[in-house]
Amino acid sequence: MRVSVAFVTTVAAGTVTPTQKVIELLQGMAQKAEAEKEAEVKDHFKYVTFCEDTATAKQRAIDVGNKKIEQLKAEIATETASSEKLGGEIEELDGEISQAEQEMQAATELRAQEKNDYMVQDQDYAESLDAMDR
Repeated sequence: MRVSVAFVTTVAAGTVTPTQKVIELLQGMAQKAEAEKEAEVKDHFKYVTFCEDTATAKQRAIDVGNKKIEQLKAEIATETASSEKLGGEIEELDGEISQAEQEMQAATELRAQEKNDYMVQDQDYAESLDAMDR
């Protein structure tokens, strides 16, 4: 670079040479590359920040989801136990209903038999009263 600066100063008095033009182009490219590098650094920083923020948010969502899963598992266990208890009570009540229906059927049959006996006895009494009235 020192050589090019010295060369540029000696030729500065005259017209622009092709070498000077190349040097100017290279310096322009270097400045442009430096500006692009700074822009890339800024963009990369934004991207890294976005990634970290997103990763934090996703991890937080995962943690909340895992807690919810644990809560739901506990609730399922509680409800399953409750369901089993209620299933046992249902079976017990079904047995009681079945027994009550059998007792009702037996009582209905007994009442039907008692009605028949009463009807026969009433008929007998009616005939006896008719016979006495004559």
